[in-house]
Amino acid sequence: MNRTFFGLSLAASFALAMLTSCSDDGSSSGTQTEEVSDLTPMDTNPGSQTGEQGENAGDAGNGAALNDPDEPEENIADQPITEEDLKDDGTASVTSLNVDISGVAEFGPFADGASVTVKSVDVSTMTESGTSLTAKVAGNLGAYKASGSISSAVASVEVKGGYLNFTLDEASQTATGLKALSDLRERNKVNVNVLTRLEYDRVQYLVSNLGLSFTAAKTRAEKEVLAALGFKQDSTMFEDISLYDRTRGGAYLLAITTIVMTDRSASDADADIAAIAADIAVDGTWDDDALKASLADKAFSLDTKTPVIILSEKNGDVKLENFSGWVNYFWAAQYGLGFCGENNQDQLKPNSNSYSVNASFQFICRDSAWMKASDILLEHLAATELFGPCSESNVGAMNANAEGKYYVCKKNTWLAAGAADIENMKVAESKGACNSAKEGALEQYESNYYICISNSWQRTKNVPIDYSKGAKMNKRLGRGINLGNAWESTGNGATADCGWSNCIQDNYFKIVKDAGFNSVRLPVRWNQDASNSSPYTLNSGRLSGVKADIDLALAQGLAVIVNFHHYTTLNDAAAKYASDKNSYESEKKRFLGMWEQVAKEMNSYPDSLLVLEIFNEPHDMKNEQVNDLMSSAYEVIRKNAPGKTIMFEGNAYSKFAQIRNLDLPADGNIIVSGHYYESYAFTHQGHGYDCNNNLSDNVLSAIPRDFKSYVDSASFYYPDVNGGHVPMNMGEFGVSGQHGSSCGGSGVSDDLRAKWTDAVIGAAEKYGMSWQYWGFVGVGGFEAYDKNAGKWYPELLQVFNKYTSN
Repeated sequence: MNRTFFGLSLAASFALAMLTSCSDDGSSSGTQTEEVSDLTPMDTNPGSQTGEQGENAGDAGNGAALNDPDEPEENIADQPITEEDLKDDGTASVTSLNVDISGVAEFGPFADGASVTVKSVDVSTMTESGTSLTAKVAGNLGAYKASGSISSAVASVEVKGGYLNFTLDEASQTATGLKALSDLRERNKVNVNVLTRLEYDRVQYLVSNLGLSFTAAKTRAEKEVLAALGFKQDSTMFEDISLYDRTRGGAYLLAITTIVMTDRSASDADADIAAIAADIAVDGTWDDDALKASLADKAFSLDTKTPVIILSEKNGDVKLENFSGWVNYFWAAQYGLGFCGENNQDQLKPNSNSYSVNASFQFICRDSAWMKASDILLEHLAATELFGPCSESNVGAMNANAEGKYYVCKKNTWLAAGAADIENMKVAESKGACNSAKEGALEQYESNYYICISNSWQRTKNVPIDYSKGAKMNKRLGRGINLGNAWESTGNGATADCGWSNCIQDNYFKIVKDAGFNSVRLPVRWNQDASNSSPYTLNSGRLSGVKADIDLALAQGLAVIVNFHHYTTLNDAAAKYASDKNSYESEKKRFLGMWEQVAKEMNSYPDSLLVLEIFNEPHDMKNEQVNDLMSSAYEVIRKNAPGKTIMFEGNAYSKFAQIRNLDLPADGNIIVSGHYYESYAFTHQGHGYDCNNNLSDNVLSAIPRDFKSYVDSASFYYPDVNGGHVPMNMGEFGVSGQHGSSCGGSGVSDDLRAKWTDAVIGAAEKYGMSWQYWGFVGVGGFEAYDKNAGKWYPELLQVFNKYTSN
């Protein structure tokens, strides 16, 4: 869990968040509110590396522990020695003992063949003397067994050998200093680990120098070690703990072992452990601030995921106890932050360890854990002291401190004002505040133009254009439908619309008109049967057939969109432009040659009834190629059909969010078109997505947010001098249902199709977009009309009529 984060979320009254929104394809929305660092709380849940709590999280498990309001016992070393501590526990009187012990030796798990030595210990002097036993680790999980006779009750168990460095998944060099002290009179299990090593010297000192019984010395030493590490007290004896235990003790061991092992050789790690143990030995406290800082700084940015993955894989994918929260406890203690609980929530404290590379950091107590206070947070707190709380009631308010630095209230947070905020303030002073009543309004201030977006005057990216011509045509397009899978099929000539057995029938146009629609979109694969050599002559049969359908549409009073559809050869060449420029340039020349002919032919139709759409769904190419295709074709079309409205599309299959990446001409007779199928997991069931007939609330709630972001982006990048933005069209949207898709009865029901369609049309209508549903008939389950039954699917027709009747 990386700890180089920038701040947090404070409380209900202080909620910081990202101030930019995300689009449907992951790109930024184009709304130019200032970006703010993501203020993510420190992970106080020690389950973050596995996503799960330990089985005993309700009692000794770490999830409960971290929210325990009790303060850790930090002054255990100062507690007086009692008479009870000095009472004889009987260990000194034992001169012979038969033992049969087993356990696991773990820095990382010791490897097969590592040596284990069990040595008798003279309790009066705490020195090794008398008989000893030897054994070997069997397997690579540190397991060992030793049996025989020793000459004391207390034994030292020492392990030497190679072990797994589980922070790197590699074998380490030989470890030389890992050992444990244990009373073996009634014990047959002794684990050897970092914790047993850390208490070792202190136990020796308490017994030999202060006269404590071995039992009392062990109890006190273990408490002192936990306090020194910043951990809460736990009654589990250290020699009973393993890295694989799903207990609080197991989490402690994982935490301190990972910290010490990370980025250290075996000998250096041994030295660190020995140094900590020697430091604690005399007075029960760890006082070496330099070593504390070194390990705490590692802990602060520690990767806790990799160790869990590696240890789990080495032992049959067993689950491990969550421990990342205890890593946080460790570095907080070594930085001198003290306890964090309910009584000091939101308290700010500095890192008091001057040896730390993070010595300049300040930390805040939140949700029972310390976390780094970002500069944003510190400025917010200082501004709150000066100006009072930032809340919904004063969003957009700006104030200056004594030094003249301005702060602006955004999302319940006082933020240092940027250049855009200062401009917003000045425009507001001159033109009035940007509010919901002025949304989309355009104002000129000095030499720049500003548009009102989400309560903020924002300087437009481009000079406003008078889009009144394009807007008039867009209104004429109104509500429409696609006659798809026909002229864009792989058929040829005059009957090319039948290539996928979905011929356009003459009566279709009346059916569409009678349903209340204003327009049809005719996708055409002009390149399918056009000549491959200059002048790239169009197939006369296809041209005549398309024009015949245009005539039928116009006769019914329907406006028409004609495009270039499924020109895969050109799209693929554009996608490979970097490696094969010649193929792209050659195919583009053919594209422009065909457009010259199409534009000339279409110029004979009334400008008020026909729109020319440049290229359907460019994808997998760089934006430079998208703009090159669009602008080159635009020039050809405008020359040969000067009065026609021309429609542009962005990258990523015509995603609306790509408006920001388009390079539109300064032409007021254009429209930007986008396609909307979010989410594909719902709309495209049976087309590469599972069939589940499920429409989640999340999908529906995202729709109005998506469209707001699209319109904000259009307003910012391509404003209209009359207010608003470049005209916008939704050229495709729809849902594949139970009719005609591979899902059959398990596909999306007509009720859910209608529900989604209503939400999408409603969002588009709110912002004055024209739209064409995909599609009429024979479009793989998306169709709105059942040509076999000769009628509309009633649920969809009801939705269409809700808007077409207006």
